[in-house]
Amino acid sequence: GGLTRTSINIYPAIGQARGIAVQGFAARAVFIEDFDPSLPRVLGNHDALVQILLNLIKNAVEAAPPGAAPQIRLSTGFRHGLSWDAGDGHGPQPLPVEIAVSDNGPGIPEALADNLFDPFVSGNPDGQGLGLALVDKLVRDMGGIVQHDRRQSWTRFRLHLPVAGTLAVEQ
Repeated sequence: GGLTRTSINIYPAIGQARGIAVQGFAARAVFIEDFDPSLPRVLGNHDALVQILLNLIKNAVEAAPPGAAPQIRLSTGFRHGLSWDAGDGHGPQPLPVEIAVSDNGPGIPEALADNLFDPFVSGNPDGQGLGLALVDKLVRDMGGIVQHDRRQSWTRFRLHLPVAGTLAVEQ
């Protein structure tokens, strides 16, 4: 990808995305934060991470049932053992830093769940569905992956990112 990747602290990007969201489309949302303060810096791109998180928060807000204040949970954590081969010749790289954006909406329709990150797939009748395709592209450009799951009554999008200083080759 054409992204410049450097060592970044994820928390300023999370704070910036939340701040932009709260001033605009997420003014009614209730944010719940569950952060691991000891996380290492990631190899990534601050602006791309803000864009990714804004897209995920926007989707989370739009998923809320009508009339209810959307609840959006932002969480971070360190996950041992997850690695991914991006096919770039470096082999599998560990992606231990997880950022999750969860919402308490009704969830993604089963029929869409497998193709969620394809362009133009959207569970939102008004949505173009480009948000998640862009998220997927930007996360991959940062050397990470994005996954989706549903737990209890929460829909979660999880970003898995590489730690700065661990890749064999860093530009």
